[in-house]
Amino acid sequence: MQKIYSRYSQTKYGRLIRMDSFYVYPMLFLPTWCAIWIADQSTNLMSRVLLCLVFAVGSFIMRSLGCVLNDIADMKIDREITRTKNRPLASGEMKVSEAISVVLIMSGLAFSILLTLPTNVFIIGMIGALMTMLYPFAKRFTHLPQIILGLTFNIGVLMAWLTVNHQNYFQLMMLYIGFAIFTFGYDTIYACQDLEEDLKAGVKSFATLLKLKGQDIKVAVWKIYRIAVSCIGISGLSMNLNSSFFFGLAAALYVLYNSLESCDISDPKSCAEHFKKSTIFLFILFLGTVFGG
Repeated sequence: MQKIYSRYSQTKYGRLIRMDSFYVYPMLFLPTWCAIWIADQSTNLMSRVLLCLVFAVGSFIMRSLGCVLNDIADMKIDREITRTKNRPLASGEMKVSEAISVVLIMSGLAFSILLTLPTNVFIIGMIGALMTMLYPFAKRFTHLPQIILGLTFNIGVLMAWLTVNHQNYFQLMMLYIGFAIFTFGYDTIYACQDLEEDLKAGVKSFATLLKLKGQDIKVAVWKIYRIAVSCIGISGLSMNLNSSFFFGLAAALYVLYNSLESCDISDPKSCAEHFKKSTIFLFILFLGTVFGG
């Protein structure tokens, strides 16, 4: 199975939807799983598991769709950046028409899943799809595209919560904002992989803004992480979760702190490693959520 996955991930279509970076998918679906476990007041374990699977599949589709849309929008910019110049569209290996075909297929699959969800969740999903289409252009107009990514990346949190719970809106918003800010933090480190080239190419990001202002990027990101964890903690506290949740949250933050401390902003590989370890934070937090209900 692994050999089959590895083979298809290296095709031009596999690289277009970033199948080779499988570790990113949990960054989308683990927050939705946390939302389901926190918000679902029922004792039906099977319904939770099935809903988690639905959102895992949906996360795969939406992340893949977002990657294709991003590559179409950034085709010219990607040719100027070492890390991205060999992407299928930037290198000319794939035609734009082929990428558009993938967009249509992924959009159809996503729409099919949305039809199975409640009406209000369907509407939020359509808003999320619109945000996914607009995000690739954010870096042309603002130094804060990571915030827009965070709000877009975690739209599934709103959808997952409202699928099982039609109240506790304050707790929902705290959780959504917390995960969005967390994404803002780790994507700022991710952007540091191309920091110098982005500055030359005029690409806007929070990382380039901090660099231009002479600010310490790691100090800024640590502050962002603390705000994110505070918001998530307020949500859990308001939902009367037990100590297991807060133990998990504290343990996850400790792992995140150590990862950030050892991260070398000037080393792209080190930045990429920190980005990957963000999944560990989410996994530990999810375990705390499961036992903290």
